[in-house]
This record gives sequence, C-alpha cells and structure tokens, in this order.
Amino acid sequence: MYDVTTGGATEVGEWDGAQWTARATLPARYPRTGACAGPGESYVAGDNGFVFAEEPGRWWPASVNAFGYEEALPALVGAWVDADASIYAMADDGLALVYDGAEWAADPGITGTFRPETSIRVGGFWAGGARDMYATAVAYSGQHRMCEVLHFSGQWETAYAHADESTCELGGVWNDGRGFVAAVGSRAVTGASGSWSVDDPAAVSLVAVWGSSRSNVFAVGDGGAIFYFDGRKWSAMASPVQVDLKAV
Repeated sequence: MYDVTTGGATEVGEWDGAQWTARATLPARYPRTGACAGPGESYVAGDNGFVFAEEPGRWWPASVNAFGYEEALPALVGAWVDADASIYAMADDGLALVYDGAEWAADPGITGTFRPETSIRVGGFWAGGARDMYATAVAYSGQHRMCEVLHFSGQWETAYAHADESTCELGGVWNDGRGFVAAVGSRAVTGASGSWSVDDPAAVSLVAVWGSSRSNVFAVGDGGAIFYFDGRKWSAMASPVQVDLKAV
C-alpha cells in the first residue's frame, strides 16, 4: 500500500503491513493528488498536469500537457493502471487521458459523455479498464447542486447522488472490480447496485481511498487521518504523521 503526504516536499511511503518505509521525495512544486501501482511500477498524479512514474531507483515526471491547455495545466484527480498496463487519468474538469505505453492522448469518448447541460467538477477517479470507471463530482445544473458518484460503462451514469447539499464534497473513489464502491470526502459512501450506506467517520475531510477487497479498505485525509473499513464500519487507525495525506 502506498501513501502520499504533502508538506514542504511530497513524500511517498510504502506500508508493508507492519510499518511505513519512505520510498521517495518528489519536488514540492508539483503537489500530488493520486497514486496507483501496476506490475512492478508505481504512478503518482499531480495538481499541475504531471504524472510521476517509478522505475528502479528513480522517479521521473511525464507531462500530459498536450491537450489544449495553453495557460494552465490541468489538475489531475487520479491515475489508475488496468490489466493491460494502460494508464487512465482524469482532470478536475472531466478531461480523460489514456497512456498506452508510448504516449498520452485525450479520450473524447470518455470526456464527452458527461451531461452537456451540467457543469461538472470532478473530485476523484478510478478506472478498472476502458469500460469500467468511477468518478466523484459536484454537478451544477441551474440552481441545483448534486454531490455524485458516477459510473462509466460506455457513458457516464449517476450511481449515487445527494441533492442540494452545500456541505457535501466527495474526493477519492475506489471499486473492487465487482461493483462495490467506496467514496470519501466530507463523508464516506459505500455500496453496490443502488444500495448505499453513508457514514461520517472523521471530523476532518478524507481525500483518498483504496482497498484490496470490500472488507479491507483504507482511507486517508487531512491532518494525517487514516481510517479502515472492515466491510461493516469505519475505524480510525494510528497515524505516524500529522501532515495532510493525499493518496493511498
């Protein structure tokens, strides 16, 4: 399990089941917001449109600024590796990016299927493949505000929504590949197939979530908060740090 903290610089650590080990320190001018791992490789997505990839002994930045952002790079909210080693990333404006092992490309088939009448601000992103993705978002349509979990299987559809809640924010989202979803932010949302549970496990905002199964889920957030979901309830874990945790 990997974790990303932000302070003066960005620290990447690894949890082996017993203790944390520092893996890398990345430049502070590229804050990190999401992390994922593939076979023998690790990736960290950043606020300034950068994805850092790990090779043995070093991390290297791979800019994705090739998609019409002339004045500012997009803030990436997540990056995931599928079984074919393709990397999927998403920006906070809903722009979907795919890396095929040679180059990054925007995917209008994913980006363009958000509801055109709705303004979307994406908070988190998970991808298991080209036709299985989840995103959290705040959606605005006229005077209406929706806090949503969205699912993509050819087009984006709302899987979960809170209507007109000014305090609701969702960030990180994770799926077990079998339909179970966990999303965190100002609250924690877990569920599958239209049956959802909403909890408020932390007094602080949780930012990122990851698990190995629906009964082994970890979430991290502000002030070093680490929470564990055993399939029934969320519990606080002892944290070795008090800085904000951005990814897990």
